[in-house]
Amino acid sequence: MEIVNLTPYRIILPDGRAFPPSGKVARVDIGYTEITEESGLPVVSRKARQRGKVIDLPVMKSGTVYIVSMLVMNEFPNRWDLVCPYSDYPNTHSGTDRYVKCFIRNY
Repeated sequence: MEIVNLTPYRIILPDGRAFPPSGKVARVDIGYTEITEESGLPVVSRKARQRGKVIDLPVMKSGTVYIVSMLVMNEFPNRWDLVCPYSDYPNTHSGTDRYVKCFIRNY
């Protein structure tokens, strides 16, 4: 099984296994409106977009699992090849490292 990390962080499990970033980051493409003033605050609003507008996410490939953000994974609820990091640890960030308990997968 090939595991490809499409996040910008090195993901580390409690058993010490680490998944370095692949160099590509899958991300949701969200457009924003121009800055407006609302109630005295500068605000931008998300533009309406189509579901599944994700950048740098490869197509499904047999024998490959992709580590992605939860935002990316939620765009594709039927893709079994996507997992996202899950952690309930305090202080899970250390520079570019992310310590996680396990992964979440859609079914």
